[in-house]
Amino acid sequence: MDYFDREVNILLMLKYLFKQWKLILLAIVLSALIGLGFGYYKYKSTLKAAQGHSGVSDAAVEDLYNSLSEDEQGRVDYIVKLNSKLNEMEDYIHNGSMMKLNPYRIPSDYSFYDVVLEQGAFKSDLEKISYTNQLRDAYENYIKNGKLVSDLLEIYPDKTAEEDMFIEMVDLIFNPEPVGNASFYVEVKEMEDFPDLDKNVNQLLQNYSKELNQKIVEHNLALVTTSKKMVMSEDILDLQEKIRSRYDNTRNAIRLMKTNGELTEDVIRCYENMIGEDGYHLTTETKIEDTSSRIKFILKYALVVLAGGLVLVIALLCFYYLVFVFGKHIISTDDYAFLKLNYLGDMTDEIQLAGIVSKIQKYCHRNSIDSVTLVSTDMSMISNDLLAELMHELKKRNIEATLFNEKTKEGKNDSYIDQLLSMDNCLFVEKVDSTEIDKLYGIVKLCNDNEIGIAGVVNG
Repeated sequence: MDYFDREVNILLMLKYLFKQWKLILLAIVLSALIGLGFGYYKYKSTLKAAQGHSGVSDAAVEDLYNSLSEDEQGRVDYIVKLNSKLNEMEDYIHNGSMMKLNPYRIPSDYSFYDVVLEQGAFKSDLEKISYTNQLRDAYENYIKNGKLVSDLLEIYPDKTAEEDMFIEMVDLIFNPEPVGNASFYVEVKEMEDFPDLDKNVNQLLQNYSKELNQKIVEHNLALVTTSKKMVMSEDILDLQEKIRSRYDNTRNAIRLMKTNGELTEDVIRCYENMIGEDGYHLTTETKIEDTSSRIKFILKYALVVLAGGLVLVIALLCFYYLVFVFGKHIISTDDYAFLKLNYLGDMTDEIQLAGIVSKIQKYCHRNSIDSVTLVSTDMSMISNDLLAELMHELKKRNIEATLFNEKTKEGKNDSYIDQLLSMDNCLFVEKVDSTEIDKLYGIVKLCNDNEIGIAGVVNG
């Protein structure tokens, strides 16, 4: 436009975007749904690629296996076996009791036991020391050579796979006193999956003491004191690292066979079909392992689409705003200033309405007039109730307000212009986002050229 320059107002743009919150919220919901759908589609596509087949029957898999050479069948059997081990280790890494432990802070129960032999039952001190050493060796063998672990597994029958772990969870520390004393500490590390482990260890030791009464000598195994400590276990840390390393080595062994060309395409296809969904696949590096991983896989794509959709909607709104800025409508009350119109206020606000009437009264007093004509580029966009209220308030101040009722048309005729020129003073009633700039500019210019007074403009 050549009659004034408009500027992009960042604050107005943000206000405009905020006003469109419903549209933005709808875009977020739709983008999220589309993203979830796309993520699920990618998940199924990846899974299908990982499986290397879709809906292949057992008979077809068997025919494929039988079509291989004896050497190829042996390779299929080997990597299927490796995959089975891989799945077991993977399940243990995710769910195993040992892997849930924090090796740097493990609560441990320390129990101090004293082996008490009957006084005066021995011929000499050497005989007592001999029996004491035998009892000491027996308790050490029971705890450290696996018998205690075997007895514990009978108490926790569903934990037979945890035998290695039990060895790490129970330890014996002899009291550093001279030979002939069989006092010792038993350390038992606490675990949620093994309730009352320390109590069960104590009970097994008491039972074992009764066996030793028959085999070696009568004595009493006395539990003297107990205490708790937070300890760091190098053994458990090493065991966790060993399990993870074993898992990585097994997976790499399968991958290395493919890299070295030991697996033909037929062997790989047969292997993929035999393991189905559950296993390590060679046709893709993407492995969707469990429910949590699947959800993360889907959400990854969903968030990408969501972000893209949100950015696109905001970009379109900003573009629409810019088009609007350089378009043909009034976009804010600031535009009235560019047209050199005095903005008086918003009629829809009761407080501002009182101010508007006051400003018009001052204008009329300053120019010694008692009437104004209400003009609009399109009076149909203004509420009749608002117009009636404004006219009523002006009348209470002894100002006569009349409506210029004819709607502005594209093809202006003499009758319309004559009516405009017949006015002495006017007040523009317009509406932001609806008033066309060209029409308002034309009427303002006509008023200025013909020295028609303009009281200002109000927003309706």
